[in-house]
Amino acid sequence: MTDDESTPPTHARQLSIAISKARIIPGSPARVTVVLENRCDWGLAVVSSAFEIKRTYIGARHALPKAGWGYAVTDAVKPGTMLPARSELWTTFAADTRTTFHGTVPASPPSVLAPHYYFAGRLLYRRFRGELTETSIYRRLSYPELECSIVEPSDAALNQEGVVVFYATG
Repeated sequence: MTDDESTPPTHARQLSIAISKARIIPGSPARVTVVLENRCDWGLAVVSSAFEIKRTYIGARHALPKAGWGYAVTDAVKPGTMLPARSELWTTFAADTRTTFHGTVPASPPSVLAPHYYFAGRLLYRRFRGELTETSIYRRLSYPELECSIVEPSDAALNQEGVVVFYATG
């Protein structure tokens, strides 16, 4: 298969960028380090990204960030950024200070009944025009590791990798 040929949607799972790690550095504003991992044998181009630190209660209804809605950071990964085959991209960005908690994340955990901190992200990417694939993440911050690694059962559907959003046949 050449780079100009299309990959059928049945093989789209092979075309995926994973958000393999998300770590929060406490502070005001907090900083987030995200690791993107291209797991396929082709280079992939980022179309858009939206990442956000959220503060909400455990078990509450959660949603992925959207550009222009809420306080998503949309420039952590610039559109057009290429991830070569089997590569990683590390990026760090500051939390948006316009949130009700001013982007501040403490180094010590909140009480069980208090709002907790979550990392949410959405990444759209493609190999060439005519296809669009998405990876999304929604995870609670774990202490003392300060890694966003806890997937709550009600948020499991928000954590996806290599989902075909658009595929042109023809």
